[in-house]
Amino acid sequence: MAPPLSEQAIRFTLSTGATDAPSQLRRLLRVAAPPQVLVIDGDFSGSFADPSEANDLISVLTDANLPVIAAPSGSIGPQGAAILLLCDQVVLEAGAALSGHWRDGPCLAALAHRRLGPLLARAIFFDDRTDLLDILADAGIAKKADDPGGSLDSILSRLGGRSASMAKRALKAAAELPFREALNYDRWLHGRSGDETR
Repeated sequence: MAPPLSEQAIRFTLSTGATDAPSQLRRLLRVAAPPQVLVIDGDFSGSFADPSEANDLISVLTDANLPVIAAPSGSIGPQGAAILLLCDQVVLEAGAALSGHWRDGPCLAALAHRRLGPLLARAIFFDDRTDLLDILADAGIAKKADDPGGSLDSILSRLGGRSASMAKRALKAAAELPFREALNYDRWLHGRSGDETR
């Protein structure tokens, strides 16, 4: 059984063979509100049943207005690799490792290109010496932890405030909007007070 999380965290546990993760996540995120944080743990070793499932999962996590943390343990397959590339922070337990077939999933090349840039994306797909987990750790996205529970608590205390939710929304806007519009949106977010976005 996974350790309890603080009240600000919403836990979603991946399970082997489950194909309804996108719809379950969508329901969870519909009722969530800042300053909550989504924590995804469980079995990251799976593959996508078909490309539309990958697309659904990517859409749900890309659209999330809350910070998203992945906490994989054990083997990480194509579905898990996609989730890692979509998360804001990753806590890697000592036994977390990529499976031999993790590159075989749909949408991973596009996700890696968007998240890591063209050079690192090519390196992780064409050079077996390049490890995605090391790249995420070097970028400050992933943390290899001897005490994953303690690391997760530390991240939750930092990300659980309203400012983390505003930063998540501003970062999404910066990725999707022209620069000036993203600046205006960020200014608008910070100018609001007393509502659900702060």
